[in-house]
Amino acid sequence: MRFTRLDLIRYAAYENKRLTFDPGAALHVVYGPNEAGKSSALAAISDLLFGFSRAKDAPKVDFRHEGKNLRLGAALTSAAGEEIAFRRRRGNKATLLDDTDDEKALNDDALAPWTGGLTREIFTASFGLNSDTLRAGAEDMLQPGGELGSIVMAAASGLIGLSDLRARLDAEADELYAKRASTRALNKAEERFKVAREAERGGELKSSRWRELNQSIDAAEEALAETRRSRQSVLTEEKRIEALRALRGVVAEIDGGAGTLAAFGDLDAVPRGLSASLAEHLAALAEADRRLADARTGAEAARRHHEGITVDEAMLAHAAEVQAVFKDSGAYAQLADDLPTAAADREAEAARIADRARRLGTPPDAVASRQPTDAALERAATSAAALRALDAQREETAKALARGEEALAELDRDRSAAHLVDPQAAKANLAALQPRLDALKGRDRITARLRALERDVDTGAAALSPAPNLAAPGLASLPAVPRLAEQAESLREIERDGRARLERLREQQAKLKGVERRIAEAEAAGPVPSAETVAGARRARDVALAAVGRAATGEEPLGHDAAVSAVATAGRLTSEADALADQALGEASRVNLYLTLKSEAAELGDDIERREADLADLRVQLSAEKEAWRSPFTAIGLEPGRPDEMVEWRRRLDALLEERAEAHGLADELAALAEEEKATAGALAAIAGSIGFALPPLPTDALAARLAERIAELGEAWLAGQQTTRLRVHHETDIERHTARLAGIDAERAAEADRLARAAVDLGLPADATAAEVDATIALWRELPDLIDRRDTAERRHAALLATRERFESAVGHLVATLAPDLADLPPAAACAELADRAGAARSAKERRDAAAEALRAADEALDDLAAQYETAVAAADAAFAGLPEGDRARLVERLGERDRAAADLAACRRRFAEIAPGEDEATVRDALARLDPAAADARRDELAREAARLGEEENVAYATLRERQRERDALSAGQGAEAAAFEKNAAAAEMEGIARNWAVLRIASQLLASAIERQRQRHHAPLIERAGALFATLTNGAYGGLAQRFDETDRMQLYAQRGEEILERSALSDGTRDQLFLALRLAIVEDFASRNEPAPFIGDDIFQTFDDDRTAAGLVALADVGARVQPILFAHHRSVVEIARDRLGERVDVIELA
Repeated sequence: MRFTRLDLIRYAAYENKRLTFDPGAALHVVYGPNEAGKSSALAAISDLLFGFSRAKDAPKVDFRHEGKNLRLGAALTSAAGEEIAFRRRRGNKATLLDDTDDEKALNDDALAPWTGGLTREIFTASFGLNSDTLRAGAEDMLQPGGELGSIVMAAASGLIGLSDLRARLDAEADELYAKRASTRALNKAEERFKVAREAERGGELKSSRWRELNQSIDAAEEALAETRRSRQSVLTEEKRIEALRALRGVVAEIDGGAGTLAAFGDLDAVPRGLSASLAEHLAALAEADRRLADARTGAEAARRHHEGITVDEAMLAHAAEVQAVFKDSGAYAQLADDLPTAAADREAEAARIADRARRLGTPPDAVASRQPTDAALERAATSAAALRALDAQREETAKALARGEEALAELDRDRSAAHLVDPQAAKANLAALQPRLDALKGRDRITARLRALERDVDTGAAALSPAPNLAAPGLASLPAVPRLAEQAESLREIERDGRARLERLREQQAKLKGVERRIAEAEAAGPVPSAETVAGARRARDVALAAVGRAATGEEPLGHDAAVSAVATAGRLTSEADALADQALGEASRVNLYLTLKSEAAELGDDIERREADLADLRVQLSAEKEAWRSPFTAIGLEPGRPDEMVEWRRRLDALLEERAEAHGLADELAALAEEEKATAGALAAIAGSIGFALPPLPTDALAARLAERIAELGEAWLAGQQTTRLRVHHETDIERHTARLAGIDAERAAEADRLARAAVDLGLPADATAAEVDATIALWRELPDLIDRRDTAERRHAALLATRERFESAVGHLVATLAPDLADLPPAAACAELADRAGAARSAKERRDAAAEALRAADEALDDLAAQYETAVAAADAAFAGLPEGDRARLVERLGERDRAAADLAACRRRFAEIAPGEDEATVRDALARLDPAAADARRDELAREAARLGEEENVAYATLRERQRERDALSAGQGAEAAAFEKNAAAAEMEGIARNWAVLRIASQLLASAIERQRQRHHAPLIERAGALFATLTNGAYGGLAQRFDETDRMQLYAQRGEEILERSALSDGTRDQLFLALRLAIVEDFASRNEPAPFIGDDIFQTFDDDRTAAGLVALADVGARVQPILFAHHRSVVEIARDRLGERVDVIELA
């Protein structure tokens, strides 16, 4: 994209200003001194491409033109040769306009193919720069993570938006999971999984107790419902008694209202609700009567006023004529002053003509006939002026000749320039040594920095505990800070886990002790017959009975005593087995509790054994982790402190090692500078010898300064000598030219003098008259025509004034004779004034009489209207009262209102009755009230209140019992969680799996994007730095060979300047050289962007402020070289920049000057 023109139609201080850019130029320089509007023209480019800025810090551009009238225009040409012409106005939408007077709106995205992905921020950062933003933007770009740098480098490598996408992916992944977080989705699901797993292990539902609780809850609910029904019945009866007590007063009010309404029985035939409208009719009739009386009084007064006005009809008929004469009275009064003045003017003009005639030697009455022609006057004037000009030229030429001869003689006397030496070679050699001298200037700074680093390293190493030997090679094998922090966190995590497990183990042990105590309490009440005990007793019984049976059948015969003993034993064992069975049946709940406790104790024992084993394993793991932590330190003879302390120790050690490495580098740099100083001193001595200058014994930098002063002195002397030679040639040429000019002037003067003699004779002068005499005579003849015209004008004016006086006096005399003979003795002016006053009075009287007549007519019309309105009001009142009782109408309206209010009160009483006893018949209530005994009702109400209170207490007890049983069931239900816990555990596991899958997808996508971005940057980075290095070499006139890059310990690229084998940090460069590096980097980025996008123009605003003339020339050449791919436009306010551009670039530069 290239500008072919920029139109500042109405913008800032500009109006209809057009800047035209030569399409064949490699560089455009827009020159304007301070206050020429250069900054406004620069801001116009951004506003044109991206819309008028509304930022608070944006330049103010509407100080001359209103904001709505601001206009910019341009014509652009794309890299493909396409063209577009458009305008831009200030606004929120439809700001792009067609480049015609109609200014038809264009689509808002019409410039998208031309600006590509550029925004105002990127354009300002990369393509629109001044010296300040160039430096600040480059420093930010070279800082790790610089926001502006990220935008610019992303734009250069085509990565706009991908870095933001990667950041969003990482943020989404962090929302799902973070180590040691508690509110992330995956962390919360993991915690639910752990809780459900624990609940699954410990929860078990007791079915028998569950059934018992359900039965008791059902019974409690039934008891609560029955109590509520009884209480509701009592409350209903109590409310009925209260309602009857309230209705007693309402029924009494109904009876009273019915009696009051009965008093108006004579009005039953009259509909209700008429009182308000009848009252309005009476009020309207009274108002109409009052207004009619007022109208009659007003009409009579208007009639008397009209009849009392008198008008002078004769004077009124001639009023216009009187007024016309009166208008001339001012002019008539002025005649007293104007007539003498006009006469004096006439005489004065005649005197002036006589004076000019006398000075010409001509009679006054003959001047008109002897007046020369204009051609003769012009010839004479031209000859006189030409002769004077030739005399002046001869005088000036003679003076110039004298000055040239004196200057040439002065140069002949001064021969000091004969033995001068050209110091240019010495100056160039000294300039070549300047980078070395600049480097030597930093020696004191480097020395101070080295001492500070050595002191800081020694102090820092002594402050560390354990104290390290910084020279020991084993320090490099210590884990880095992130690894140490990770190990420390791992140890803390194991210790926290161990404490949690120990706490849980102790809880289980305490629970086991409680269960064992309850088992002991159960056994203290006597042996507990378990199923195994009963089964064992029955087996022993069966064995004894089997032996008795075999003895009885003879299978195993027994003796008498043995048989008796066997039978007794079988009987005893049978009794014991039956007793145990009976006991187990009778103590079923105790047996069940005992068995449950034994089972729980066994489970707790197993769990405790497992937890103790886990805790032992964790202790082993902790010991191994601690040993892994210590071993790197002990391997180099250090005994580490606490992990968290050693993380900070390692961080401080890294800083000390970095400072130590920097100190070693500075020491090496100082040694190199010492060698450099020796070589530089020799070079300075050689330069001094070349100009015959003996160097004094001074330090190297002072020697260089003294040598530079001597070279400057020689340079000034050499330039002065060259100037003297040029001046001699110049003065000799001027002397020859002035001598020839004098001869030519003398010849021209002789010819012009002859012409002047002939012209003087035509004016009536002698042939030898001088130019001054001719000029004076011409002036007099040229005055006479105007004087004659002025005299004639004065005579005509005097005659006109006399005629005006005669007309005025005749007109006034006629009017006085016709209208007011009593004014005949007054002067004309006074009589005219009196006639005007009388005519004005006649007009005023007529106006007052006309106004009075109009008022009388309006009063009569109003009287007629009000009379009609009164009749209408009477008819309306009669119609409203028709059919109503005769008599006092006001009293009738008052009684109708009282009847309506009594009916309304009765209706209100009946509404209150319906609210208190909704749906009940009034007769039924009256019958109930008739049977109601107030005392008995009060007693029954108190009895019902006590019964309701008692039932309320019973309801509370029943509800509390129900809630207690429900809480027990809820607690048992929570304990039953084996099933629910298993379900919850599986659900949590499934949720964890889904979240983990999403987290992995986001992390993998982020890593893929990071790899792609890095590959893209690396692919573009090397060519870009190489191109920036080439531009840097051009901008420094070869003083620097290019740029070098190195990577720090965080793998971030650092940029350095390369001078031969020397690599310099940016801080070691001068301000000007640093700006040249930044400009080279910026131009390389602009070129790289242009290679893949529609190129935007590069706008520079005085970016060479820190450049000397040589490097300014190099900068202009570099911009012109970039011009093959990007349109460079440079704004400058130094004329020297324009001259350097024309000198170095010739026709390749297009210079545009701002007025």
